Amino acid sequence: MSDTTYPPEAWARLGLKARQRRISLGLSQPEVSAAGGPSTGVISKIENAKQTTYEDRVLVQLERALKWQPGSAARVLSGGEPRPIDELRGETQGGAGELSAADEEQDSPITPQLRALLEQAQRRTDDRLAELTEKVERSNELIRKLLEEQRGA
Repeated sequence: MSDTTYPPEAWARLGLKARQRRISLGLSQPEVSAAGGPSTGVISKIENAKQTTYEDRVLVQLERALKWQPGSAARVLSGGEPRPIDELRGETQGGAGELSAADEEQDSPITPQLRALLEQAQRRTDDRLAELTEKVERSNELIRKLLEEQRGA
């Protein structure tokens, strides 16, 4: 993967998460490969942590076939959890879901690391928007109360 080096334990963790996801989807290794994933040999190497470096495109293929959000492989390698695509589709309209939907339709030059950074920025933006919305709602409520008090006085 790009310039980032991960320890063997990180690759073992990715292998475990990939195997768990494949099984939860009811897929065999050949079916993952047929769904646009890496070759069955590469899937086996990933699941058994037989290799500690892969090209970005291999991890992108794995993410797509396992129906993980872009950047999930990098997230797992960094100690996080993969995010299934179905979680992405539940996010706010105009959020990270549109980026990934576009990426699913066409091959993108965006690396998994960049996707993960974009998703992180989108989550921060969404969180900040939620905070600001809450503050505006509280302000509006205070204004309503003040107006009611003035009308009553």
